[in-house]
Amino acid sequence: MLRGLFLYGFGLAPLWAALLVVGLGSLEPRRGADYWAVAPWLPILVWPYTAWSYGIAVVTDRVYQRRGFKAASLALAAMLLISALAAWLYLTWSRVQTEKQEREEGRVLTLVREQLLTADGSTRAAKGWLVNHGRFLGVETYEVGIEAKPNPPRYAIVSVDRQRTPALRLECVTDKHSGLRDPHRPACTQ
Repeated sequence: MLRGLFLYGFGLAPLWAALLVVGLGSLEPRRGADYWAVAPWLPILVWPYTAWSYGIAVVTDRVYQRRGFKAASLALAAMLLISALAAWLYLTWSRVQTEKQEREEGRVLTLVREQLLTADGSTRAAKGWLVNHGRFLGVETYEVGIEAKPNPPRYAIVSVDRQRTPALRLECVTDKHSGLRDPHRPACTQ
């Protein structure tokens, strides 16, 4: 009984938690179609964590069967410590990448403001915002929206090449939003 509770309770804990979250969310009367389009995917998305915790439970159970409670406790503590360390390393790396991305986005917005102020005096009161970020033909690009009333919005295309100096280059300014351009052709040729 306790063995099954440990294997299927602790081992499948992420799955049970996901099912509980979906179930509790369904009790709210004003849930719309958006909730039900996304919520059923949550138990599917937690499968890597469920597999990891079930693996820990199985290994701990095997150690318990062969060596006893003390060895199983040490094995469980060691695996949980390793899991916590891996999670901490991933979160630290993720935070560093996010901060680096935010700094680069700030440099892109600054570059667009500086370049367009020198080229066109009408954008002096312009408002700029990041519209899109992606890769096209192996080149990382940003699309920055520029709005200077009463003119219609324009879009600056900035390429990023970390191998050269300066790494950021304003490629062009276009009147077409990314949704109106052909995705198979470079933005500056349209």
